[in-house]
Amino acid sequence: MNLRIGSRFSALYICATVTLAGFAMLAGGMPHVEWVAWPALALTVIGVYDLLQTRHSIRRNYPILGNLRFFFEFIRPELRQYIVESDTEARPFSRNQRSVVYQRAKKELDKVPYGTQLDLYEAGNEWITHSMVPAPVQPHDFRVAVGGPACGKPYPASVFNISAMSFGALSANAILALNRGARDGGFAHDTGEGGISRYHREHGGDVAGGQARPRRSAAGGQGVARNRPGARRAGAGGLHLAGVAQRVFDTDRPAGICRATARAVG
Repeated sequence: MNLRIGSRFSALYICATVTLAGFAMLAGGMPHVEWVAWPALALTVIGVYDLLQTRHSIRRNYPILGNLRFFFEFIRPELRQYIVESDTEARPFSRNQRSVVYQRAKKELDKVPYGTQLDLYEAGNEWITHSMVPAPVQPHDFRVAVGGPACGKPYPASVFNISAMSFGALSANAILALNRGARDGGFAHDTGEGGISRYHREHGGDVAGGQARPRRSAAGGQGVARNRPGARRAGAGGLHLAGVAQRVFDTDRPAGICRATARAVG
């Protein structure tokens, strides 16, 4: 065992020397030496234990000092959270995002004035720039035609729609609110896996259905039902649901009632 100064056993050597010197001076009547002798003795005991144990090679090879590695590993999350990481970086949520959650939960002010800490010029960031001379925007600028030239009844889909969330995953009031929002905003409400309930039809918003890969039917229809009074049937075939069923959306009923039927697909 090499105990020379500068070796990996230096910490143990120094602590043992300080322990012996401290207790020698304490025996000689020197006051206040115990504040150094007893901590040095504790570190010496730890170093001897590290040297004799066989579980951790780091502690065996670096008595006393090897424990610092495990100490910093233990407090690493706190060091990263409070010292290393910024307020805008972290996974899955940044400190700013967590602060907003805490502030809103406590009903405190959650607004930060004077801009943002994010670099909005990085790739992937989008924003709306104020125009000094506003120009009228046509509604069709925010719609995409679903259905090509071979489609008999194309649907002008909005770029903003309600994603597939079934009735079973939400509730009656949630479905009512979502469909009313689809009606007021002029976009489609996807029913998800649960099919069409009466809550999807109550407010008259456009309804899209289907859980599998859609493909255009033989009659050139699509799976969006115009849930409006007096509307025509939205496609003779609706959606082919591969391997499951074929839902047909029929709106040829009074007061915009949308009836969904299904038949097996061979």
